[in-house]
Amino acid sequence: IIGMIGLASASHSTDPNFSNVKKQSIAIVIGAIALIAVMSIDYELYLKYWYVFYGVCLIMLVLVLFTEPKGNARSWFQFFNGRIAFQPSEISKIVLILATAKLLTSLKKRSYSTKEYLLRIMGIGVILGVPILLILKQPDFGTGMVFVAAVLAMVFVWGIDYKYIGYGILMLVVAVPLVYFGLLSNVQKNRIKVFLDPTLDPTGAGYHVLQSKLAVGAGQVSGMGLYSGTQTQLGYLFAQTTDFIFAAIAEEMGFIVATLLIILLLALVINCYSVAKDARDEEG
Repeated sequence: IIGMIGLASASHSTDPNFSNVKKQSIAIVIGAIALIAVMSIDYELYLKYWYVFYGVCLIMLVLVLFTEPKGNARSWFQFFNGRIAFQPSEISKIVLILATAKLLTSLKKRSYSTKEYLLRIMGIGVILGVPILLILKQPDFGTGMVFVAAVLAMVFVWGIDYKYIGYGILMLVVAVPLVYFGLLSNVQKNRIKVFLDPTLDPTGAGYHVLQSKLAVGAGQVSGMGLYSGTQTQLGYLFAQTTDFIFAAIAEEMGFIVATLLIILLLALVINCYSVAKDARDEEG
């Protein structure tokens, strides 16, 4: 409800006919139908055919690199002159979690020698690393890091031996400069630098972050009111209906609603943790 109200207000200046709200409403209906369909199938079936889903996602992540760029990245399949867009990395997030669950738990189902175990760990690393590298190639550093965070969290919950965590940290220390200097474009490098300090380029790469902080601060306790946010309505806030929707909500609805939104998101995460804890098997 907060999201729909925020979207209606944030898109008002550029979309007085509320086409964004209509599109989001259709997405909610489609999402609800998909939700029921997915829930009605036992997750063991998804796990059984994880490699099929993985293969399809891999093909899509390769094909999307040959599409027209959108926002300096080739991350989207676009249909009907861009009116409908599909981001394969979003589906790939779910598939990668399925693959990680299946591959990690399979290691516990029989005993391996140290050499076999290391080879299997390396194999899993390659399987999980390929889609991440393809996403970085788009380039979409943010989504790539979401993948990495999800995999690391699952490995930790799975119960990896601490010595392998040490090996992983060592590999990370080696990999970070190689990735930074060898794989990342100048645009991605600037985004990392500006993420750490937006004031390095206040009128360029850091502009959007600084404007979003101004919007959040302008909302104060109770907000400037719907359709009344200076940053949001006058176009200073970039992507106010997508990437920076929180800043738009904070500006127009204020600290109280923004805090409530964070509390609700935390409650959702806690509920997800509770569901995972009560799953009937380790894959679940």
